[in-house]
Amino acid sequence: KNGEDAFRTSFEIAIQQLCADDDDDDDENDNSGGVPKDAIMVDMGAGTGMSTRRLATNFPQASIIYGYDLSPYYIAVGKELMRLAPQSVDQGGPWVTTIQPDSRIQYDVVDAAHTPLPDNSVDVVNLMFVLHEVPYKAAMEIIDEAHRILKPNTGQLWICEMDFESPAYAAQRANPLLFSLIRATEPYLDEYADTFPQLLNQHIASKFTNGVKITAATGRHYSLVARKGGQGTTTTTTAAATKDSDQERRSGGRLEDTRFNDDGTYRIEDTHLLLWESKKKD
Repeated sequence: KNGEDAFRTSFEIAIQQLCADDDDDDDENDNSGGVPKDAIMVDMGAGTGMSTRRLATNFPQASIIYGYDLSPYYIAVGKELMRLAPQSVDQGGPWVTTIQPDSRIQYDVVDAAHTPLPDNSVDVVNLMFVLHEVPYKAAMEIIDEAHRILKPNTGQLWICEMDFESPAYAAQRANPLLFSLIRATEPYLDEYADTFPQLLNQHIASKFTNGVKITAATGRHYSLVARKGGQGTTTTTTAAATKDSDQERRSGGRLEDTRFNDDGTYRIEDTHLLLWESKKKD
């Protein structure tokens, strides 16, 4: 019934699957996808705090979860929701989901590219539906800032986003009329779609030297986990790297790409419109 919850859960499951591959079962401090006890987590581009609150719920071992957004209006709504703690419609309340107050959550108006946090101090940086909202230059600056504040060797960057290399979004973008409607509220969507391969291969994979893993989360979205290496291990990727074939890019180097099956089909079937079809039947 709750399409929003099902949608966001699909990303969380994919992130946890990617993290589970690297978990050390003998490490008593590790719990829930490699997020350690007393972890510091940062939700960049938090909006009104939905993703921040889900991080708090999913990782009770975290000591603090920062929710940063550039909009003072979004942050004000996030704080007010925590104060009001409304019940969901299913429970007789006025809100979409039940909101529980959590003293570990700290919302603040902060530029994701210039946070006040010290170097090497954060365990997880979360970017959920942020990169497609900004120009390519700003996206690189946000990635750079995430790398700066993450702890060496163990710090993780989590990204959940649209995948314009998926057949579903590729077909949607090929429809000029349909995509023009989406562009009306997403001014940087074309720039994101055109530059994502470069952002992934030339920027993220070259900075996060402990490995980058990306997989399909839905039939048209991906989840990504990038691990920061030790100090001084960032490498520079030449422009020639962007000319690699798709197969070489998906299987080589520090990047492990499992979005596609061996036959080239997307790993997850696109069921994006099934929610609307179910509503029609109801």
